[in-house]
Amino acid sequence: GHLLADLNPLAPPAAKVPELELEHWGLSEEDLDTLYSSATIPGTMVLKLSEIIDRMRDSYCGSIGVQYMHLDSVERKHWLQRRLEDPSTRRKLTVDEQRRILTKLTDAELFEQFVAKKFIGAKRFSVEGAETLIPLLDEVIEEAAEHGVEEVVIGMAHRGRLNVLANIMDKSPAEIFREFADADSDAEKLRGRGDVKYHLGYSTDRKMSNGESVHLSLCFNPSHLEFVGPVVLGRVRAKQERFGDTARRRAMGLVIHGDAAFAGQGVVQEMLNMSGLAGYATGGTLHLVVNNQIGFTTPPESGRSSQYATDVAKMLQTPIFHVNGEHPEAVAQVIDVAMDYRAEFASDVIIDMYCYRRFG
Repeated sequence: GHLLADLNPLAPPAAKVPELELEHWGLSEEDLDTLYSSATIPGTMVLKLSEIIDRMRDSYCGSIGVQYMHLDSVERKHWLQRRLEDPSTRRKLTVDEQRRILTKLTDAELFEQFVAKKFIGAKRFSVEGAETLIPLLDEVIEEAAEHGVEEVVIGMAHRGRLNVLANIMDKSPAEIFREFADADSDAEKLRGRGDVKYHLGYSTDRKMSNGESVHLSLCFNPSHLEFVGPVVLGRVRAKQERFGDTARRRAMGLVIHGDAAFAGQGVVQEMLNMSGLAGYATGGTLHLVVNNQIGFTTPPESGRSSQYATDVAKMLQTPIFHVNGEHPEAVAQVIDVAMDYRAEFASDVIIDMYCYRRFG
């Protein structure tokens, strides 16, 4: 189904996939009104073939595509099947939740517009084209709080970091803009730092809608792509050890990747490989790939041999959720399932958000 899903905001979905054509299964349009057993589809026993196809298209061929048939665990596959195919389990966003998404999108866009006008020509690595990252992160943290997470450690590269600092980490915009203007008067604070504004870290406490407080830590980032990932996992594990949290529930890692780096940097595979080891496990990391479909100046077809940037993650026996970043409500649906899966199985989860890079 993911092969037919409408994932890419820059291109139409595939017209057809041979394996999903009726002829491939020895069927024809004459069979569309024939009744078939549908016992594996939640809430049904018998459906017309046309109804079965419609249900499957609705579940797997919209703005969300999911890869999970590579999992060896029957239990996990059945769990995912129920969540994806049963309409009653799908999250129905309230008007307030929809407004919150819109507000976060607006905040992200206005921040970038202000910086572009105020600091013309300044290097800022904007999030434009991937603005849905901001409501996505907001939703992840809300979901984490619902699952009892008290601390979230975030690692990310330069793209979108300033927007995340302002709209997720609640860093004062005035402080961010002082760094643009090199106007920080605290010389001691700057001594020996030698860092750039789009590598800076931050920490804060955020009050969530359920009344709980979650401590957020955004790691300082080296100039080497993906090196921050293992640092995030190490910090999460250290916090869990300090809490005596043997269930690995109270702290969580969130690593934001670029599509080219996720497929091309060996440290990603090394980090994934360690995630299930007793000495390194953290109860499940959320890996978010901001798939803007370009690596510096290299298009995907010149940068990797696999169809998806996330194919290396199949080694983890974990689901991979692909979603169209231009559909923020679909992104919210993916987060709901992904965070529940992480909590249920203490497993890493991969979200591959298709978007684009509007500016350099």
